[in-house]
Amino acid sequence: MSEIIFKFSEDVKEFLRKPIGKIFKSIDDALSIAKNKKIICVGDIVFLSLISRNVYPKVSIIDLKTRRNKMISLSNDVLKNFKIFRARNPPSTVTKDLYEKIREALKYERSIVIVDGEEDLAVIPCLMLCDESYVIFYGQPDEGVVVVEINEETIEKLASILMISRII
Repeated sequence: MSEIIFKFSEDVKEFLRKPIGKIFKSIDDALSIAKNKKIICVGDIVFLSLISRNVYPKVSIIDLKTRRNKMISLSNDVLKNFKIFRARNPPSTVTKDLYEKIREALKYERSIVIVDGEEDLAVIPCLMLCDESYVIFYGQPDEGVVVVEINEETIEKLASILMISRII
């Protein structure tokens, strides 16, 4: 079992359901913000949308599921373009394993972290590990794609999230 760094209560998870970046209805509109930035992608649907447009994120964090149940599969033709990592991350948590695999994945041109558990909260370690040369894309169910630009405002939001979480 992987060591848990953060565990989030139901009220914190409710807070986290609100986008911490700008929502775009389409991935094409979202890409307009990513010019000259390295993309971090959290979520299977966003990942598939990007690679279908020949946009390859620097790091993609996926769990091979959509909406926690429908499994997706990736062909070897897709996977051969990425360095693959695997991490365990139970629901409502950020584990040390996930944090360390993201940190390692950032060293490669293109990588995928496949999560056993849930990848939803992977935005948090990404914000902790990346600087202003990155943008983070993640899906907002039934709304579109959220793009998080890493800047002072975003770091302040991260600090407020971490202050109300239970640090283990």
